[in-house]
Formats: sequence, C-alpha cells, structure tokens
Amino acid sequence: MASSLDDFMANVVTNDTHKRLDAYNGLVGYLSEPRSSLQCENMDEFVDGLVAWMNSSNYKISGNGLEVLSLLIDRMGERFKSHTMTVLSNAVNRLGDNHDEVRNLSQSVLLKLMHINTPQSVWDRLMTGFSHKLWRVREETLICLQQTIEM
Repeated sequence: MASSLDDFMANVVTNDTHKRLDAYNGLVGYLSEPRSSLQCENMDEFVDGLVAWMNSSNYKISGNGLEVLSLLIDRMGERFKSHTMTVLSNAVNRLGDNHDEVRNLSQSVLLKLMHINTPQSVWDRLMTGFSHKLWRVREETLICLQQTIEM
C-alpha cells in the first residue's frame, strides 16, 4: 500500500499508457480511503501530470484523469484552490469530447471546482465556453450553467 501521493508520481507523469492505467487503479483506491495521506512533495507537478492525462487523446486515460482529479478535489477541498486555473481551462476543452463519459466527468470536475471556489469566480473563466469554436463545448457550457443554477 502506498504511503503518500509521491509513491504514484512516477506513473502519473509518464506518457506510458499502461503505467497510467496501473496508476489509475492504485490512485482510486488510495484516494477513496479517507485516512490516506495527501502528502506530496510537489503537488503542482502531480496535478500537471493529471492534467496531461485529462488532455490525452485516449478517452480512457482522459476519463481516468478527470476521475482522479475529482477524487483529489473532494479530498483536498479548499487546499485545491491554488490548482483551479490549471484544471479549469483544460476541463472546459474536455466538454467537447466525443465520449459522453468524458464530458460528464468534466462537468463533475467543473461543479466541484465551483464548490471549493465561488461559482462566480469559476464562471468568470468559464464564459469563454459560450463562444468556443466547437458546438458541443457551447452546448455543454449551457448544461453546466443549468446545473450551477440547480445547485
């Protein structure tokens, strides 16, 4: 069993798909355990590695990255605020993905970012989604607005 997020770092920052898939299984189990440590020597690099997963052309890796980020946001809460900008613009781009699973996970991450920040601060940056070149991003931004109002 891993003792900190540092134990996953090498597999998070790699470009090897198989290592990323292995790390995903370990990370989900680790982050799902409420007593596991969130200690990481370089959290910025760790989050950047997960953002690289999110931007992967492989939809499984992209979805896995969004899911792990979602769990990390849940666990870190307010302490994740400093990483909001890194994740936000990339999550907006994933709203245009061809796979429903990835779009839904991206919506989930955006809503969780609104919980730890103010919805207004997230929407200030999310407004670009209404004029995005992809129609699906525009549509998903409207859905996100609807979900924000229903929160």
